[in-house]
Amino acid sequence: MSKSLKKVVFVAMLGLSIGTFAGEWSLMPIKGHEPAKWEPAPNWVWHKKNPLVLEGAVWELAYKKDGDAELTGEFRTMTAGKAWNYKFVWRDHSGKSDPQSYYRDNTLIASQLKGPGRGNPSAVFFRPTEPGTYKVELTGTVKVQNKSAGYLLMTAGILTEGRTKIETLQEFRLNSEGGYGKHPADFAFSAEVNLPEDAELAVAVQSVNPGPASSGKAVVNFEKFSVSN
Repeated sequence: MSKSLKKVVFVAMLGLSIGTFAGEWSLMPIKGHEPAKWEPAPNWVWHKKNPLVLEGAVWELAYKKDGDAELTGEFRTMTAGKAWNYKFVWRDHSGKSDPQSYYRDNTLIASQLKGPGRGNPSAVFFRPTEPGTYKVELTGTVKVQNKSAGYLLMTAGILTEGRTKIETLQEFRLNSEGGYGKHPADFAFSAEVNLPEDAELAVAVQSVNPGPASSGKAVVNFEKFSVSN
């Protein structure tokens, strides 16, 4: 074999090796409505299930209930269903036509809270194919149902030890334009994140009421949610 041919073969093999470990994963939307009409891919349709295994990595949509505002501990996995008996979503288990916690299109909604404090979180979890350093990019906008009564708290973190411990990467205090605290209505996050064995990336959304009035549901629209290595 000539030296030039050997070089070509070596470069090709190197490319295959790099391709084996390199990847990019993006949060998939769920798009569809009655009468049973799903929009074209990419689409997190119900038969793909939640959690979703995508090219070896795992995405999960989950939430908490009953006044549990902690970002550690047990989360309930969202189930396939509808909102307003019309829109296809991943949602809470309440069975009501107007779910409190759900995901539709690229939008994650967290339930409202009555009285002061932090509401139950809704969250997106990402488990990588293998331990390593990953680039995480998040951009988007928010909406708070009653923006004058409170704001939205979004937390990006790393959960370990069966979701019993969290390392906070960044907290965002956000609100609709002109709302309480004059917090921004959009966000951007980009970081190199080390995800060790059995770790998960978590992005959680909660409503926050500084006083007795309810700020209503907290809504985050992800324009970009990608993880790559």
